[in-house]
Amino acid sequence: MADGNLRSLGRDARHVEVGRVALTAPLRCTVVVAVLTATALGAGEPRAGAALCLGALFAGLADMGESYPQRARTMVWTTFWCAALTTLGASVSGVPWLHVVTAIAVAAICGYMGVLGPRAAFIALLALVLFIVYAGEATDEVHALLAGALVAAGGLVQTAVAIVAWPTRRAGGSRAAVATGFRMLAGSTTDDRGAGVSPLVAAAFVSADETVRADAITESTRARLLDLVEHGERARLAMLGLGFVAAEDRDPGDQALLQAAARVSRQVARTLVWPARRRGLPDRVGELLRAADAVGHDPSRRQAAHALATALTESATAAGAPWPLATRAPVDTTVTDPPAGGTVTTAGASVGATLRHELRTGQLFVGHAVRLAVAVGLATLITVSLDVAHAYWLPMTVAWMAKPDLAGTVSRVSLRVVGTLVGVAIAAGVFALTDPGTLGITVLVSVGSLVAFSFIWANYAIAVSGITVIVLSLFASAGEAVERDVVLRLGLTVGAGALTLAVAFVRPRRAGRPLVEALATTAATLGHYAAAVLGRRSDQVTGPESDVEPEVLRARTEVLQARTAADAAIVAAEHEPGRRSLSPGQARRLLDALVDATAAVVAADLASSDPVDATDGRAGGGIGPQAVTSCTDLCERLRRLDAGEDFRPRITTSGATAVEAHLLSAHLVLDELGGVDPVVGRPPSAVRPPS
Repeated sequence: MADGNLRSLGRDARHVEVGRVALTAPLRCTVVVAVLTATALGAGEPRAGAALCLGALFAGLADMGESYPQRARTMVWTTFWCAALTTLGASVSGVPWLHVVTAIAVAAICGYMGVLGPRAAFIALLALVLFIVYAGEATDEVHALLAGALVAAGGLVQTAVAIVAWPTRRAGGSRAAVATGFRMLAGSTTDDRGAGVSPLVAAAFVSADETVRADAITESTRARLLDLVEHGERARLAMLGLGFVAAEDRDPGDQALLQAAARVSRQVARTLVWPARRRGLPDRVGELLRAADAVGHDPSRRQAAHALATALTESATAAGAPWPLATRAPVDTTVTDPPAGGTVTTAGASVGATLRHELRTGQLFVGHAVRLAVAVGLATLITVSLDVAHAYWLPMTVAWMAKPDLAGTVSRVSLRVVGTLVGVAIAAGVFALTDPGTLGITVLVSVGSLVAFSFIWANYAIAVSGITVIVLSLFASAGEAVERDVVLRLGLTVGAGALTLAVAFVRPRRAGRPLVEALATTAATLGHYAAAVLGRRSDQVTGPESDVEPEVLRARTEVLQARTAADAAIVAAEHEPGRRSLSPGQARRLLDALVDATAAVVAADLASSDPVDATDGRAGGGIGPQAVTSCTDLCERLRRLDAGEDFRPRITTSGATAVEAHLLSAHLVLDELGGVDPVVGRPPSAVRPPS
């Protein structure tokens, strides 16, 4: 695998999405797992304890922090399907040929369930894993029913504890979703390129908006939460604008302002989860306002600082004010046609219609179902042929690793191996140093559960390390030799990774193919955004606003969506080996230049919408009509490159304004690729040269 691919995989293993690290719900789920495990071990029933623990663990993993009605449905369906497939798996475990055939069929069905959306895909994955586990343990019909019942009991206990606060916290899921956006906003301030550079921050607020609108809460509460989402998005844009100004002209007050903004964002997030934390908001807001007043005196910086302080102050006010009480409002469950990808996002859509639609027209999840069935079938065939304890770890790990696209599969394999290695090292070290006993086993299972619950959406490798500790601890409680299980676990994980990759590379679904087209779309939407901002500025001069403001908002949303898609395409290309017309490194440099240009347009956008004079030098000079032409030219060159045509030298060479200077950096990437002699002259010093 190329060095670039290895570097990207290493970055995945190290990177933690701090804003998605949860604590409150993981602590609750961990307590349930610990109590069930301790009860079963205390009664001398380690196998029953393992089933109870798995049921509670998987139901807890399925708790995605949604609104309480949806949370209950998700956890109950997870419990039902996990229990059902546990029983089915245990029932076929004694007949090898039936075991293999059933495994192939179940894997195909579970893989295809992804057409119903991420939630259904995750539930299907959890159920498939339990089918494989219990199909790999020889048992009889009575014990099969008992295993399913114990898994169901563990899941139902976890569900009951999760929704016990439902009557008093109807908006808990929506508040948690908004809090995630503010936590990610706070974490991104440590990036010297600005919060707005990370598309994940914007995606978190978009997700929060969707969660709030779908929640069965009062209209007044919905309005409050949507206001918070809007304030958070405005703060993100202000940070992006400040990052552009700071890149041109460093000021000691910029970092102090960002740190104060991060503290306010974190306090807002804490208040949304724990209302009693509102007491800390006034002090944090006071620090922010003082930091905003202390920034430099140039109008562009002060405009960005003012916009940031205003957005976060309004966020703090909305989060800290008493929440309205009224009758719960209904949720719109209008049925809509399935989108192109086959994913259903509305509660009222027909499951059967969606499954049939994707089967006729789709390719992604049909292909995934076939590949998953082949991989699990081969692994199961190997399993029934081996006389090795826990050989079912091979197909079970294949199920965890396989993803619909090649990039996701490569990433998941690497993270699974790394996480297993870390978990094995921790468990082996603990058991080599001491004999934990019942209390020690319970503590290890609890710690592993807390790690898994906290990091499942923030860093998969860390979550896997926690799950590995849980599994090895439970087997140790049953009297098994940890030294043997450690070697088996690691060896079978590596073998499963090799098998998963081998199947994934047969007619692979490459997510990295639209890389150049995604960059071209980003350039085109950036041109539309720049034109809309210029149109608003002209409108302010010639007459009152009419349709200009909606056009600016629409164009800003489009460039955000395009930038997010381009970033995802680059990440996919970094994980997928192969030659392309534009390497992932070149694509990243080009996208960085487009992001810098976007920041300059955002700064001009904020200036033109601010009461402060928008014709000031840097704010007014950061964008000009030539930028729109340059974006169009860049888009055309990229599309010619994608089509394998001569993508020709650029038409525009100007770097007179900040936007044009950053676009010039993007053009230079293509110039180097095509061997075009660079134009005499360099971008302004404020622009980072390609590296």
